[in-house]
Amino acid sequence: MTNAGRFKQRVIVEQLISEPTPPARLDVTDDANWETYITRYAEVVETTGREYHNNDTTRAHITHRITMIFDSETRKITPKMRIRWEDTYAGETLTRKLNIEHRLFSKDARMVVQLQCQEVL
Repeated sequence: MTNAGRFKQRVIVEQLISEPTPPARLDVTDDANWETYITRYAEVVETTGREYHNNDTTRAHITHRITMIFDSETRKITPKMRIRWEDTYAGETLTRKLNIEHRLFSKDARMVVQLQCQEVL
């Protein structure tokens, strides 16, 4: 049985409006090229956080684990999609974008889908 009370964060799963066809390239960093696929409540956990220093530039690499209740729509989530999550920190709302790296399904009675994500900075 899934503890539904742990799914408190509202996340939006987005998909590209159209697939790029060579030689044209679709700009995946442009929010106008993304549309909402589904909106669900989920558990969002930051699993790691690292910073890399390269040529006087600091880059962050933050990985998240997102768990949602399994249904007919969440089963179709692929790594070609991304997550948009509005996180509240110190009274401010931050919109965070997470690329989906891996998708895992539970094999027991909990019936959840787990997404391993990397934050886009």
